[in-house]
Amino acid sequence: MNTPHYDVDWVLRQLTTARWHLDRAAARGAEAARQDVATARVACENIVSVLPAVTMDAEQLRRVRAELVELEERVRAMQTSSSD
Repeated sequence: MNTPHYDVDWVLRQLTTARWHLDRAAARGAEAARQDVATARVACENIVSVLPAVTMDAEQLRRVRAELVELEERVRAMQTSSSD
């Protein structure tokens, strides 16, 4: 069986996926928004789990981590506002 290969491009695609779903969630009804927020949360969790194994330069890693923190904050804020 082939082991998945995670690289910088995969991480960047996951960041884009999370950002896209959060942007879409902001413009949708409650149930659809919950689904988009859940998808964004999973994308962030996936990045966190593989990031230590992905080779990238220090500046790129800093940018990825900064964006990941921003996206995770958005996920938390949207989850909190949907549970009110």
